[in-house]
Amino acid sequence: MENLFEHSSGYWTEDIEGNKSLMLIRNTTITLFAIMVTLMILFTSAMTIRTNRPILALVKFIKEVGNGNLNLRLKRKSTYEEFSVLNRGINDMLDKINELTEESVKRQLLQKEAEYDAPQSKMDPHFLYAADQSDY
Repeated sequence: MENLFEHSSGYWTEDIEGNKSLMLIRNTTITLFAIMVTLMILFTSAMTIRTNRPILALVKFIKEVGNGNLNLRLKRKSTYEEFSVLNRGINDMLDKINELTEESVKRQLLQKEAEYDAPQSKMDPHFLYAADQSDY
């Protein structure tokens, strides 16, 4: 260690069994740096894949719903709380859409029925009146 502070350049060389220690330190540093970079890339890739998986599933689900399949439902539980909230909201929205669609169909049927009954109710009183007259 004394040699480190003796030289103003910040490095020194010493023979260790025929090898220069500066070369050993440099090679060790490069190797450790390469290992750290590799581990960081692997860790980042794993986190990206883990995070993107629920997003991709959500996108696929939304495409299916966009194609008109309103009876699909997402799993409510997810590893991430944000996706659980989104899943619950989307499922509730689909339930509401189905409910509103059923109400709309019922209203349309009632309207068609009313349109069908309106002319018939205008005609019926004349026939009823004529039938009542013939009884007397």
